[in-house]
Amino acid sequence: MKRVSNVDNSKSEKKVKNKSLRARKNLTTKLTKPSARKLGTKRQMTSTDKNLLAASPVAVIDWGIGGLSVLKPLKAKYPQTNFLYFSDSGFLPYGKVSEKKLIQRLSKLIQLFKSKKIYTVIVACNAASTVLPQLRRKFPNLKLFGMLEAGAQTIRHENFSDTLVLGGKRTIESNYFQKTFKDSKYEIQTVVAQPLSALIEKGHQKSKKFISEIKKIKQQCLFMPSSVLLACTHYPAATSEFRKIFKSARILDPAVTLVNSAEIEKILQTNKSTSRGLVLYLTTGSVTESNTAAKAAFKIKAVRFQPYPLSL
Repeated sequence: MKRVSNVDNSKSEKKVKNKSLRARKNLTTKLTKPSARKLGTKRQMTSTDKNLLAASPVAVIDWGIGGLSVLKPLKAKYPQTNFLYFSDSGFLPYGKVSEKKLIQRLSKLIQLFKSKKIYTVIVACNAASTVLPQLRRKFPNLKLFGMLEAGAQTIRHENFSDTLVLGGKRTIESNYFQKTFKDSKYEIQTVVAQPLSALIEKGHQKSKKFISEIKKIKQQCLFMPSSVLLACTHYPAATSEFRKIFKSARILDPAVTLVNSAEIEKILQTNKSTSRGLVLYLTTGSVTESNTAAKAAFKIKAVRFQPYPLSL
């Protein structure tokens, strides 16, 4: 009998460099200047805007800095693609708001991107990905990608007989993985690992507290898994710690599957600039805290977040 559990818990080289800096400034201006902040605001489009829109960035969104674990391999594989990383940490955590409010907030964000001619959005947050079907119905002409589907594809691709899925409360309680693999050959057990993302956001993934929390999670397992799926984009920052605790299990990161998917490759290969791509980091939360968290969790020193109004 199949065991399924659901437990709570970034004429010369000088010219190229200057050109790159100008392009980054133009991208920043386009998304942050007051005249362009409000949805529906009309203004005369400059030639610079038109050139920029011709190579619109791919948006990667998350509540905090967890989505950087998705952006990092995307940027490595598609170095000529422009990306916009949007952290919405000024808003309430996506895993703690009602489904209705989550859909409203993400719809407002996606509408903002659409108004800027951004048509590919990667929802690099498992909690936010729980409402991806509703968002796709509202924005049928946009390419929206999420982490839950990538997680399920990872389980199928790796083909382990059993998998432990670790995620936040909304992700696990959505029962997405139980429903997806209900009548399959795979044994799935799920555990809420809520404290882990907050600790990683603070850069504490190697702390005694973090290790203690993973050990508590392991104790809740009905059986020792052959594989562990990290169903939270923060968790890859602590892959080495997971390996120490789940020594006999393969640690699975859905971002690898998403980045290497044929659909993503088709879109990003045709949506690239003629030179090195740029990344613009925006946050509705604290710029200082976001920069610090990015460096502490993912060792990304080049991240420079810029503020964006919480009201969008």
